[in-house]
Amino acid sequence: MENKDIKQYIRDVIADSDSGLSQLQEKELGDLIIWAYDKGWQEGIEDYREEQDPTEHQEWRNSR
Repeated sequence: MENKDIKQYIRDVIADSDSGLSQLQEKELGDLIIWAYDKGWQEGIEDYREEQDPTEHQEWRNSR
């Protein structure tokens, strides 16, 4: 799913409800945001570790 699709989905959900988001929609949206943040954080840490100690170097060190 692309960022533009996500933004449009959020706009559609808000537009479809007369009084803004329902509590269930707010919870689902909150859960989605937290999941996305955690996923980005996890992948960012993995990328950082790989930059600091590339897999090729780890394999070479372990083979010694």
